[in-house]
Amino acid sequence: MRHSPNRLTLSRLSNKRIRSIRCQRTLRVFLRTDLTVIDREHFYDLLLALSANRSEDFVGLGVIVYSTFQGLPVIPLGTYASLPPTLPVRGEKDVMSMLSILATRQSEHHDGFHLINAETGDLTHLAQFVSPPLDAAHRNPPIHTVNGARQMTALLASTMPQVEFTAIVTAEGDVQFYCGGTQAMTRRTRE
Repeated sequence: MRHSPNRLTLSRLSNKRIRSIRCQRTLRVFLRTDLTVIDREHFYDLLLALSANRSEDFVGLGVIVYSTFQGLPVIPLGTYASLPPTLPVRGEKDVMSMLSILATRQSEHHDGFHLINAETGDLTHLAQFVSPPLDAAHRNPPIHTVNGARQMTALLASTMPQVEFTAIVTAEGDVQFYCGGTQAMTRRTRE
């Protein structure tokens, strides 16, 4: 039986330390020694903490966690001159701090999606306009209707092969995750 070089079988990995991320129908397996991948549940917990501590001028947040930037249909909002010179932002604490600052009305980068590299965990791009493919929505209309443009963009962007998952924190503090064109996790926050 031939194996694709990008596909590893569980039997070949049985004696190695692995981390897996489940997204509906797919199981992606990564070797810890070869590749560090953002743990989706841990990232979800980080966004829940961000939501719980959001400021009064918090306007919401969209994040795309990508495996490769090549071919992502994004373009920056605003001007290059207004982007912070400190990209990429490295380290979990610094990334989450930057995301909480970006998601305020005072930040000129509060619109669009912020991009995080799945391999490094670095925040690499801010305030990106995303033009996800609509063909997935036409072929398989979402069972649950999403409530806004940010949610629909996150849902459709999660179908792209370059994207591991997408996440939204609404202005009200709800945290939503999308993977493979489905809403994978959600937590509603009501005060």
